[in-house]
Amino acid sequence: ALADAFGGCAGLRLATACPRLQFTALSGRLAFDDRGTLSTPELRARWGQTPLVAAIDTHAVGSAAARTRVALSGPLDIELMARALPSPWWRFVTGQTTAHVTLTLRHADIGRSLQTQDPRHTPPPVELTLASDLRGVAVQVPAPLGKAAAATRPLHVQTRFVPQAPLEVSARYGDLRLRAAFDRDAQGMLVERALALTFADELPRSILDQGVFLRGHLPALAVTPWLDWYHAAAAPGPPSPPPSRWRLHPSTLTIDRLTFGARALTDARLWLAAPPDSDWTLRVEAQEAAGTVHIPRDTARRPPTDPG
Repeated sequence: ALADAFGGCAGLRLATACPRLQFTALSGRLAFDDRGTLSTPELRARWGQTPLVAAIDTHAVGSAAARTRVALSGPLDIELMARALPSPWWRFVTGQTTAHVTLTLRHADIGRSLQTQDPRHTPPPVELTLASDLRGVAVQVPAPLGKAAAATRPLHVQTRFVPQAPLEVSARYGDLRLRAAFDRDAQGMLVERALALTFADELPRSILDQGVFLRGHLPALAVTPWLDWYHAAAAPGPPSPPPSRWRLHPSTLTIDRLTFGARALTDARLWLAAPPDSDWTLRVEAQEAAGTVHIPRDTARRPPTDPG
């Protein structure tokens, strides 16, 4: 019964905050010491049809910092993640990997949740972290973001689910830091609103506007593969391009070595402007040359391959 009760808190309650993130079929042994501290040598659980190994422990029982932590390890299918956190960008990611997920429930939040007068019960917030080396996952975009399935790249994700509230997810993927902001639709489902990407820079504390934000420093970047990828991704027919709300805000990158077609530029500074109703403009300044490229939104037209 205790396992069922905790399963309701970590599964059903979390599912209310994020309806597609449910952990079920908890089984195993629970142990308490004389201070009321809970520990488990090993539990079993499931996320959908995915089997997981789980461990539960409590910390600082009796204090304001008291919390219960659920640690889950097992295979992670990208399709399952895409259903839990809908985004148009998942279509470039495929495969399965091993992940370690930690859910933390603070006892003070649980107490406030239980004191509510709402007969439907308000579930407490849940803090979530996820870590993986992403072996087995392919990211089908050009370098430096892309990776082959056989390669490894550290991923660390953290967020805090609050029932029926907007959500922000922070992550580190190799040298890239990102933050995604989600709103909720009329049915309470999460809908991605904005994405901030930085290389070797600090992330903004919050994202207020819709769209994509990009900035930072890179040791190397090849522009032509990204132009080819953009035109292939935005071509008519499946897979469909990202929604129109995904406008790219004016972006700046500094790049030690920038290649553009056959030309290599050093100590480059790159500005990218993407107005919602006109062609994109790519401005480059480097030691060897400077120039501007106009990237047509009409994918039937192709941009020049070198800055002029």
